[in-house]
This record gives sequence, C-alpha cells and structure tokens, in this order.
Amino acid sequence: MKTICRISFFFFLVTQICFAQWCLNQSFTNLNLKNACYSSDGNIFIVGELGSIYLSSDNGCTWQSNYIPNTGNLNSLIIIDNEFGYIVGDYGKIFRTDFSSMQLEDISISELFHFRDVAFKDNENGVLVGTKQVRIDGRTYYLPSIHLTTDAGLSWTEKCFDVRGKLNSVSYFDEENIITVGDSGKILISNDNGINWVPLVFGISANLQEVKFCPDGIGIIIGENGTIILSFDGWQSWSIINVPAYYHIKSVCSKDIYQLVAAGHMRVRIDGRDFNVATIFSSNDGGINWNESFISQRGSYNSISFCNPNLAIAVGDSGLFSMYESPNALEDNNLTLSDFSLKQNFPNPFNSTCAIIYSIPKSSQVSLKIFNTIGEEIETLVNGEKPIGTYEVNWNAENIPSGVYFYQLKAGDFTQTRKMILLR
Repeated sequence: MKTICRISFFFFLVTQICFAQWCLNQSFTNLNLKNACYSSDGNIFIVGELGSIYLSSDNGCTWQSNYIPNTGNLNSLIIIDNEFGYIVGDYGKIFRTDFSSMQLEDISISELFHFRDVAFKDNENGVLVGTKQVRIDGRTYYLPSIHLTTDAGLSWTEKCFDVRGKLNSVSYFDEENIITVGDSGKILISNDNGINWVPLVFGISANLQEVKFCPDGIGIIIGENGTIILSFDGWQSWSIINVPAYYHIKSVCSKDIYQLVAAGHMRVRIDGRDFNVATIFSSNDGGINWNESFISQRGSYNSISFCNPNLAIAVGDSGLFSMYESPNALEDNNLTLSDFSLKQNFPNPFNSTCAIIYSIPKSSQVSLKIFNTIGEEIETLVNGEKPIGTYEVNWNAENIPSGVYFYQLKAGDFTQTRKMILLR
C-alpha cells in the first residue's frame, strides 16, 4: 500500500476547522456515525452504532437523539416518499419509519443477517444487502446476503450464494437493473429486478464500499486502495480510474450534473507510524480526476450527502461531523435571459454524443465551435443570427478520438469557453 508523509498532519487536530466551504463542526456524540441523508424539506437524519438515530431541523445547529435498545450498528437509511423510509443494521434489524415523527415499526428478521445498505425503486419494491453469518464444523463464516421485497418490507425473499464475502452497497439503475458491491472486489449485477445475479469481474481485490448512479447517468463504484470504477453509459461498460492508493473512499454523491464529491480517509505516515486522516475528495470532470478538497482530523468519513449544490453533510467515526454551506453561491440554473450563458456540456465526460446549452438575452450573431487542446478548430456547431432564447445543440463525436476538447460560444461581444472530455 502506498503511503504519503504530510508534516502538517497534527495541525488538523483542533476543535473546529474551516477550509474552502467545508467546516469541521463540534461533535454531538462520541459514537461512530454510519450514514446521513437529507429529507425533501431539508431535515438531516443520521444513524450510527448502538442503535443511535439523530435528527436536526436547523441545518445541524441542534440535534435530537434517539437510541433503539438492544440494537447493534444501524448502517444505512433511505427516505423514499417525503418523510417515509427505512433504517437497516446489524442482527437483521429493519425499521420502517415516518422520519418526521421518528415512529419506528420493527420489521426485523433473523439475527444471523447483518445489513449494510438498502435501496427502493418505489414504495413497494426494495432490496437489502449485507452478510449472513453461518457456522460450519464449529467455525463462523460470512456469506453475501441479498433480500428482496415487493410489499414494502412486510416480507423478504433471500437470495443465497455459495461464496464467502460481504456486500456493502446496492443501487438501482432503472426498473430492472440492480448492482451491488462488496469486499474483495465483489460486484453482482441483476438484469431482472433481483431474481438472478451474475458477477462482474475486474480482477480487483480491494473492498468496494459504495455504488451510485448519478442524475446525469454516470455510474460510480468506489472503495479502498484508490479504487474508482466509472460507467458513462448507464451500466453497460466500466472503466477503472487510476487515483492514489492511499485514498480510501467510503461514500460518494453528485453535487451537480458533472461534479462528484466523495468521503473517506487518506493513509499518511509520520515518523514511521500510519494514520488515517478524514478527507473529502472532489472531481469536476465526472470522476476522471480527483483532488483533496477538505482535510479535517484523524479518523474517517463514512457517509456524504448533498441536499442541493450549496448544502451538504459528511459524518464518520467517533462523532466526526462536517458541513458544507455556500448560501451566496450562484447556480447556473438561476441565470435569466438578462444574461448570456454557456452551460457545461451534458454528460461530461461523454462517450460519443453530448448536449450543449446556451442562452442569449437578445438577438445576436452566434458562433459555437469545438477546438482541440492545441487550438485547432474541430467543428462548427452554430454560425448565424439567433433570436433571444435558450438553445440546446447536440455534438456527435463518434468519429473523434478520445481526449480533452474545448467549446467556445461567441454572441455579440460575449465570449465564453468551457472544457469537455470525450472518453471511450
């Protein structure tokens, strides 16, 4: 495993740190926090070890706490319809809940199961993943576990596997296709709503922590030892992305249509000793390149969630709790026709075709062109007079080699250039 020495490490061991727009907040618990998410009205819900549940209705300023007795770790939660959802955890724990009132309905099953994640495609159909504990000849083994429900969790059907291992995350791509990932590079795909599962093999031995499909169609699998696997065509093809092996990523989400944010830790070595430093990573090109955007303190983040592009939370071990807030940020979708604008192409990166949207506040002579990295013009998409309005132009790059390209809008005295990535 690669290591990195950062002599500034101990400067991060303070009560509150602010860097960029992330802030390390004063912890409200010493327990490990496992998962966090926002409701539609902006409330924050967190679950953690020893059956702990936390609620904040004022963006993390104050917290209400609840503890379910005789419960192990609560590992994941999902809000499906307004405030209704599910919480799952160790020892077969499954709770249906109205998050607004925190009324819990216990629909747990056998204690032999330890659930790590839950996903629902609608109010009735969902999937649980984790591990099943079995004893054979006096020894304990762990097998991958998948459970399906078609009646909102009232009953569950188990899918059995003969191999060892643990599943950590599950995600629906669409009505029929589901992907789950787990330890030792385990990836299973179902194309029939969970009835049958087949392995997807990349020759990766690292533990995979999460799989997500972003609103722009990007699929991403993340894990330990710098493991990132991307898909730009839903789930048909995947590519391994090279990032430093000392990045250990546990959770990822989409900030907007082309920005991804992930959370976990970096492994650092100081004076011959290894430490984990809680870190938030970011990518502005759909997951191709990653940077460290926030380094807080010793430990690790376990979950990251965005409410909108200007509000997010990340939680982790020993009550680690950080917030991202940018109330004065101007989003592209707030632009009106009093402005010229050129938006980021969608998707980005893209496989063969992408859409480019631009707006002009008055009738103008418009030029929209594509250039390569040395300034050579590749193609002209628009060249002519256009009336006031917002326009969408599609670029078909099927015969263009992979690489970085630039697209430039000229309208009257306005000029703007943006970068795009073509990846096959």
